[in-house]
Amino acid sequence: MKEELHVGDVAIIKKCNASDINVGDVVEYQMDNYTVIHRVIEKKQKNGQYYFKTKGDNNNTPDLEDVGEEKIIGKLVFKIRYLGYPAVWLNIIQQE
Repeated sequence: MKEELHVGDVAIIKKCNASDINVGDVVEYQMDNYTVIHRVIEKKQKNGQYYFKTKGDNNNTPDLEDVGEEKIIGKLVFKIRYLGYPAVWLNIIQQE
């Protein structure tokens, strides 16, 4: 599978319904105090609700927990390469 996002890329995410998400799409979803952007590798429906198995493109194994549709923020519509590098550099400087 081809990598989709790299350090320094800016991801443009569009809100969508869970029914509009397909296997292979890259989605952003909410965790406790942060968000994650991973690829959908499986989509299933249980009791009228969608659940997604996700995996980071650079990870060897899928994420441990399925993502319920209530946690989905949206899906990747396009990316802008390198635009995020100033933020990456500023973050590194602040940590020093």
